[in-house]
Amino acid sequence: MADLTTRHVLTLGPDRVTKRFTSWDRGEHEREWRGPTLLAEYAPGLAPRPLTADLTAEPPVITMTRLPGTSLRGTRLDTVRTAAVATAVTRLHEALPRHVLTAVPPRPSYTAEITEHISVWGDGHLPADAPSSSTSTSPPPRPPGCVPPAAS
Repeated sequence: MADLTTRHVLTLGPDRVTKRFTSWDRGEHEREWRGPTLLAEYAPGLAPRPLTADLTAEPPVITMTRLPGTSLRGTRLDTVRTAAVATAVTRLHEALPRHVLTAVPPRPSYTAEITEHISVWGDGHLPADAPSSSTSTSPPPRPPGCVPPAAS
């Protein structure tokens, strides 16, 4: 079974969230800072606004604003909320201009780990040709519609 433990400890304040990383060997802290920083510039209001970061500390720490509202985790979404989530996800996927997106370092490939997570989320139902953690070393194929890197 996949290890679904987190790689950070959260401290929730009334208006901010602080993440202290328990693991950062795969650049998690840098990605966690880069994402909200880029979204604050290209899609303000969509994601928490980055406030402070100490990426060289041990452990690394980042602080961001806390979004208002209540968690939808475990709730059944009505049509209006489903449409709002779809709109937000679409905005997220379309937020960065191509030249910015192609300059973002790719996340290291963890095909096997991701496959195991999806297997757990999908109650063990995977396609017969899904990679296993013991055999997969290549990155997954690029999803349809995903922007390829710019030619140099």
